[in-house]
Amino acid sequence: MAAPTGSLARRAALGPVEAEGKADDDQLDLDVRRSQTGQSDPELPITKAGNSHARRVLVEAAWHYRHRPAVGLKLRRRREGQPREIVAVADRAQRRLYRRFHRLVLASGKTSQQAVVAIARELVGFLWAALYLYPATQPKVTG
Repeated sequence: MAAPTGSLARRAALGPVEAEGKADDDQLDLDVRRSQTGQSDPELPITKAGNSHARRVLVEAAWHYRHRPAVGLKLRRRREGQPREIVAVADRAQRRLYRRFHRLVLASGKTSQQAVVAIARELVGFLWAALYLYPATQPKVTG
């Protein structure tokens, strides 16, 4: 059975993220490794010190931005009754991340794996926007 990749899995994996200023990439550790001098080295891979489940889910989700943005019947049905602001953030993410993926691969000559990690890092920002810029639209958790 595959692990869930929906918003519930992302929320559970992210846990409590601070809403001060920006998305907290540090807890996901999708950061580029740094040399001892503090300079980033393009040859070094991303760090693996953070939440491995969140990183895996985000990278898996980022692979979907290879495809042209489209709202099919299934997605249109899932969006029914969702807040307009959240749908707008999702649409912006879909358009931007698709363009960015193809620019990285075609224009910059990055491998698709490198591009996907870059897209996953940007996806964190869109998730943060959906979760914290529109807190009134979030479901209340009872328990």
